[in-house]
Amino acid sequence: MGRWRVYLKPFNDSGVYESSWTDISDDVLFDSMGSVAVDLDNTEFDIGVYRNSSFSLSLINDHGKYSDISFPKSVFKYSRGNTLVRITWDYANDYPICGTGQIGTMQMSNERTILEGLLSDESLEMEIDDQKAKFKVLGREFLFQQTVVPFDTVDNGDLFSVTLYKILNQTGITDYLTVSQANITCGSDQTIDSIASLQNKTVQEGLNKLLLMSNSVLYIKDDTVYVAPRTPTAAVQYTFYGQASESGAEDIIGIKKIRNGMAKTFNYFTWKDAATLSAEDSTSTAKYGVRKREISADFTTDTTKRQNILNALRDEFGMPKQEFDLYTPLDEDTVALELLDRVTIDYPAVFLSENAPVCGAYTCGENPVLPKALFSFVLDTTEYYKIIGRSIDIKSQVVKFKMRAV
Repeated sequence: MGRWRVYLKPFNDSGVYESSWTDISDDVLFDSMGSVAVDLDNTEFDIGVYRNSSFSLSLINDHGKYSDISFPKSVFKYSRGNTLVRITWDYANDYPICGTGQIGTMQMSNERTILEGLLSDESLEMEIDDQKAKFKVLGREFLFQQTVVPFDTVDNGDLFSVTLYKILNQTGITDYLTVSQANITCGSDQTIDSIASLQNKTVQEGLNKLLLMSNSVLYIKDDTVYVAPRTPTAAVQYTFYGQASESGAEDIIGIKKIRNGMAKTFNYFTWKDAATLSAEDSTSTAKYGVRKREISADFTTDTTKRQNILNALRDEFGMPKQEFDLYTPLDEDTVALELLDRVTIDYPAVFLSENAPVCGAYTCGENPVLPKALFSFVLDTTEYYKIIGRSIDIKSQVVKFKMRAV
């Protein structure tokens, strides 16, 4: 169910992107693409790590259309690297046609962009025997590794949010993405004391420090860069239903890798080379012991600002928050869910007996056997979770959401 398409937008002879996209879906080996994923800083044992998204792209190349620019039939005229790639998904498996349809039997749908990225020429592999070109497509955030912080535009006294805007708002990034100050909001927005440490740094290096110190995350949506606090949306965007749920149709394929959140629990933050500064969650350290994390940033020298940064990170990561991977079918509802969306999950226990547990007295040997649950893991809609990662398996058309408790 559903149809995938892949488009290219190569450079013309002058090194400018073509005005329109070229559909290359007929040459794509979709079974070899694997998963298309987007994530926040959700590595298992760390925080503040900004990761690039990527996926593999294998193309039939017996006609030579995807060979290097020196080949006459190649669609690449100026450079193969950094060609724009768009992958889309449409719920309707067939192309739209004119005519009438029967309600309940035909599906109207819109083609949705799942990911846009840049073709990497560095990892290209070609085989003469099978006539295939195998590329790596990198998320557009890869641009941050290819550009340098515009040091002459940043100033002492700028807020973190303003500094983030200035280092992102430059040619080489804005050619591909929309960058607006209105879309940049930090969880802890302090001012820069010294910009010296940002000189000769790539944008990626600057982001790694600024996002951690501002307790923020960066993501790309609809060709636009967003920086936001780690807080989820105020309203619940979706409810998932597990087996035995009486509230909605089951749409949970499985819940795996249930983690208690200890891997990303840091309850004692300190500042490197500042012995008097620390932020402790005393409730957490009393219960789980000290889980220390030392941080530092040369662009913040003021003691009060440093303490504010430590406090914000302690409040965010001081207590363990349950995490797990939830698998669900790819459809119009699940494909629309975004990072940081607030969701609820109705996942009740399943009992081996038809008899539900009740209150009252029983006579041994005469009354029915009490029911036994198949598993102990239960979730109800009074608990809230936020989406911190999404991975779509193209072959199985299953979505894996990484969830973290709110």
